[in-house]
Amino acid sequence: MEGAGNASIFIVVLCSTFFNAIFAEKDMSDWTRMRLVGLDTETTGLSPQEDRIFEIALVTFENGKVVDKWEVMMNPQKPLSEESLNKTGVTNEELQDKMVFSYYADEIARRIEGQILVGYNIIGFDMPFLKAEMKRIGREVPSCTVVDPLVFARGLFKDGRHSLSDILERLGLTTEKAHRASYDAESAVRVLLAMAPSLPADLDELLKLQSQWLEKMILEKNQWKRKDKGGLTSEPLDLLRDEALDTSLGPAYLYQTTDIDPLRFFLRSYFTSRTSKG
Repeated sequence: MEGAGNASIFIVVLCSTFFNAIFAEKDMSDWTRMRLVGLDTETTGLSPQEDRIFEIALVTFENGKVVDKWEVMMNPQKPLSEESLNKTGVTNEELQDKMVFSYYADEIARRIEGQILVGYNIIGFDMPFLKAEMKRIGREVPSCTVVDPLVFARGLFKDGRHSLSDILERLGLTTEKAHRASYDAESAVRVLLAMAPSLPADLDELLKLQSQWLEKMILEKNQWKRKDKGGLTSEPLDLLRDEALDTSLGPAYLYQTTDIDPLRFFLRSYFTSRTSKG
């Protein structure tokens, strides 16, 4: 009987170890438990080539909670547009004595390298602006994983508007202090976490879904553009181009990494480098 009892205990321990290993592996791939860094920029206008960043915020989440906030205002070296003045409430005078972007470049790079960056319209707006600012000083944006809650909001909520404030309200989240970098960076992560029950828990699966939905949205958008132009354009591959995107697609969806699948390589071959707010 003692031998049988020992065997039973061994089986229980073995099963416990097995299931603990499975759940531990699942937790390691569950993006909601990972460090997520919310990113938002405020800019002088809508063109990454012509306009500049004057405010940037990075808000770090761990296990769904804010653990760090970093936000700076900088001298963009050009006046803010009327839209930026009205949207943010920031004045040109406030920025005159601030340091320029290059002063903060090292800190920005340190904070985003290797991280999961989350931003609302980060693909079509924030990353192209950050890339342009880095390029001006002879640098590149460090490798990082990019997750855009706007893509998932459009995929999950087919009707209604999809601005950050509209989605916050739709999800029952607070909408105070909108259109300032720190608040919008934090809100982007909170929106993503609020949509988590309707999204894959595994990070790789989340990125695959983002790639698929983004590709579909780009194709649909360009179909409407072609229809508005009265039929086919002079460029047969115009359907695979999007003026609001300067980032490659693919299952891993890493920013500034080598191509790992044929779809990404194909799309990157034909995407334009023109970027706008969209």
